Parts: sequence; C-alpha cells; structure tokens
Amino acid sequence: MPQSFFDKIFSSNDYTQEVLSGKEFESCVFSDCNFSDSDLIHKVFIDCTFEDCNLSMTKVTNSSFRDVKFKSCKLNGVDFTQCNPFLFSAAFTECNLSYTLFIGLELENTQFDNCNLKGCDFTQTDLTGASFDGCNLEDAVFNRTNLQNTDFRSAINFSIDPELNRLKKTKFSRLGLAGLLDKYDVIIE
Repeated sequence: MPQSFFDKIFSSNDYTQEVLSGKEFESCVFSDCNFSDSDLIHKVFIDCTFEDCNLSMTKVTNSSFRDVKFKSCKLNGVDFTQCNPFLFSAAFTECNLSYTLFIGLELENTQFDNCNLKGCDFTQTDLTGASFDGCNLEDAVFNRTNLQNTDFRSAINFSIDPELNRLKKTKFSRLGLAGLLDKYDVIIE
C-alpha cells in the first residue's frame, strides 16, 4: 500500500538523490524544492501546488497529476507523455517549460500564464480552450494539434500551420497573425 500525505507542506527539500516511488500526495504544497533529474515514477499528485521548484528532466513515468498547479517552476525537458494521462490536469504560471513534451495529451482548458515554452512539442495534443497568456512559444511544435477556442492573443514567437492543425474560433491578436503565415515566407510590414 502506498504511503499517503495529505495537506502537508514540503519546503526547501532536495529530492535529487531520493526515490519517492509509491507515494501519494493530496492537497500538498512543495515550495522551493529540487526534483531535478529525480525519479517521480508511480507517484500520485492530487490538488497539489509546486512553487519555485526545479523539476527539470524529472522522470514522471506512470505518475498522476490531477488539478496540480505549477508556479514559478523550472520544468525543462520533462516528458509528460510518460505520465498517466487519466484525468491529467495542470496549470502553469510563470514557469520555464523549455523542451517539455506534451505529445498526444488531453490538455483542454489548460492555463499557461507567462511561461517560457521554447521548443515544447504539442504534436497531436488536444489544447481545446487552452490559454497561452503572455507565453513565449519560440520553436514550439504544433502538428495535428486541436487548437479550437485556444487563446494566443498575447503569446509571442509562435509558428502554427493552419493546414496542419485544427483551428476554429482560435484567438489571435492582429500582431500575432504573422505566426500563421511563416511557412509562406512572406514579408509583413
């Protein structure tokens, strides 16, 4: 039976050398913790918050993230495609998610607020109703991605091919329209 933690605060802990397998966390807060290159395999996080944590290159195989909030965290290179997709739900605020993989995930209504998403891969991801408020999407990959009702109005540096992605009622600012024309190598002044 997995060890369970409920409504606990974990502050300034270094988990880089510790294996946390088989543990469940509900309504917990992780503040200023270091998980970089660590093993979070087979963990369950429900209604948890990560604040100012480093989770770069963390292994999340078969882990569950349900209603999890990441605030001011580093999540560089995390492969979320390896986690349990059932009820996956997360929100990201002021996070660095460079080169993170979201391939094929159901991310409806996911909030990305003021995040760096450089080089992220959203291939075949369902981002219906998602918001990229103030996000940098330089070199992010959108291929066969469902972007219906997705909000890119304040996002920058994105390149989205309308012929390869599903766009319906997707929101863009006038300044962002250039990101839809990149493949045509046109000059917009």
